[in-house]
Amino acid sequence: MKTDRELIEEFQTGNEEAFNELVRRYLDLVYRFFQKITSDKMDAEDLAQTVFIKLFKALKKFRFESEFNTYLYRIN
Repeated sequence: MKTDRELIEEFQTGNEEAFNELVRRYLDLVYRFFQKITSDKMDAEDLAQTVFIKLFKALKKFRFESEFNTYLYRIN
């Protein structure tokens, strides 16, 4: 299994499947986070989707100055 760093580096060089793997790895965690906050399934799904859209746009500039999961929560 590849590390988050390896997947991010692959994504930064154009491998979108690496991004898909990050989504598979973190989607449930992000969704549950929003479900606890909103108590609404649809809102949690919408917010999780928004996070991953933002992540897709921002991840090319990730500089590995923090852990990925910290970065993921800051995107929220």
